[in-house]
Amino acid sequence: MKKILTLAVATTGFLLVGPTPAHAAPRPPADPAAQLTCATWNAGGWNPVYSCYDRQFDNFWVYDGDADGNSAVVRWRTATGEESGSCRNAGGSGTWKRCAYDLREYKPNGTRNTVRWDEWRYDSAYDSWQLITAPAGTSAT
Repeated sequence: MKKILTLAVATTGFLLVGPTPAHAAPRPPADPAAQLTCATWNAGGWNPVYSCYDRQFDNFWVYDGDADGNSAVVRWRTATGEESGSCRNAGGSGTWKRCAYDLREYKPNGTRNTVRWDEWRYDSAYDSWQLITAPAGTSAT
């Protein structure tokens, strides 16, 4: 019995001090045909905002990764400068928000348009903005 207890304690001790598994970036509940370009996920740390752009359907996806009462927001703009906006997830921690757009695919000169976005936290109680990641991502539209 003493050997079994020693083995159990040694195994438990190893599990408690062993390495923490890497956190995978969450995947938005996007259509399987989506062509996602996502921001870099901080596998070892805190992600209050995580975002993806789907160029197939012109959707932004915004993930709220922190139970702090703030909204996760993406602010975006196209290379033409004619289109810009934001996508706000006020649904709470651990949720995704999809914002659908119809972005222009080409610039007036015929070259491919791009969209660039930054990640923010927004506290509506104080109308306060905090920049999290800039730039969070860039994609062809």
